[in-house]
Amino acid sequence: KVNIYFRENPTDDNYKTWFSFYADLYFTKSNAEAGKKMILADSACIKSFLAARSESSKKQHLLTNINASKPRRLYLAGLEDKLLPTSVLEKDAKSGGFKYLTVKNAGHFVHFDQPKEVAEMISTFIKEGDI
Repeated sequence: KVNIYFRENPTDDNYKTWFSFYADLYFTKSNAEAGKKMILADSACIKSFLAARSESSKKQHLLTNINASKPRRLYLAGLEDKLLPTSVLEKDAKSGGFKYLTVKNAGHFVHFDQPKEVAEMISTFIKEGDI
């Protein structure tokens, strides 16, 4: 029902309601309610979401170009991500030349579920070049 309502009434508020409905896909079980509250309290722009959604499906080929560039890149994936399997995320990361690391007890939004661990991983990667 929430999908149909959102599709027929794509407003910013309905986008937040729709997005928060799927909190279990984006956050760990223990953080799902807090994630839902964050989504509902945040500002949202349906136009940006719709544009990004259609644009991302057309950009897969750019991973090869990204891989050819020189900067080091880090890709963090939550081991409890219910939206995308880690096998898909790892493949995309490697295609783009990213160092791929997983974060325990984290869903799709690793920075929300494990903010300290993610900050430490990024800091270590920047300072030491490897983790």
